[in-house]
Amino acid sequence: MAIIVPEVFADVMNSALGVKLRAGRLATDYTDLVDDITTYGDTVHFPTFDRIGNATVVTKGTALVPNAASMTDNQATIKQVGNSVRIYDKEATQVKGNMKDRMARQLGETLAQAADADLVASILAEATYKDSTLTALTQADVDAAFDVFGDDVDNDTFAGILINSRLRSAFMGMSAFTDATKTYAANGNGIIKDGIIGYWNGTIPVYVSNNGTYNNSKSLLAIVKKDALGVIWQQIPSIEEEREAKLLCTDLVASEMYATKLLHADGVSVLEVG
Repeated sequence: MAIIVPEVFADVMNSALGVKLRAGRLATDYTDLVDDITTYGDTVHFPTFDRIGNATVVTKGTALVPNAASMTDNQATIKQVGNSVRIYDKEATQVKGNMKDRMARQLGETLAQAADADLVASILAEATYKDSTLTALTQADVDAAFDVFGDDVDNDTFAGILINSRLRSAFMGMSAFTDATKTYAANGNGIIKDGIIGYWNGTIPVYVSNNGTYNNSKSLLAIVKKDALGVIWQQIPSIEEEREAKLLCTDLVASEMYATKLLHADGVSVLEVG
């Protein structure tokens, strides 16, 4: 018989999920904007408005030609992922501390890693701006990755930067990132908390994550604009407890259902280094 674990266990797992989500922190959660997504359907739509044309010189007596408002439909398939752990009474009794809490936290971490890896896969598959020629990372390379956005480079338009841990030392070697005497560096850079090693240009968070960020011997760096990356949760991470009395053990079963999508292919700049 399966019973829903009391909220305290769900909170433990979701707390771990929040801590370990890295790419997820760069994504916009569109769940509340999609009608009935939590009820039915295995395909989700992320409609995005297309940009209109440029302004033109007005000629007296000549009517302006209206731009037709249009949207591009971005579809994604809902994915269900899950994990389970069995806790035998013997170990639960002999281990100091609450073993269920510990295992619930680990389950939350594995679900977070799955969602993160899918978000990264969306970036790698669909990003317009991608440079895979680098063998090492320099400050000039990071600046060049920002240059692809043209004049749309206000700090507050970026959700953040995601890097594989192999690139962390390169950031630590950039004076532009660590030298607090520079006006565009931030105090505390290099002090890691919740996966953030510091702030580029003073305010753009730099996240370290190994969830799907190392492929074909190359390490990923992705600069992500706000609202470029999307996620929808059809079922938020949840956990159940199932007692196996004859085996003298308890199973914890965790699952989630979500869809990820890179909504704006030109809203991410990718470097693959290695």
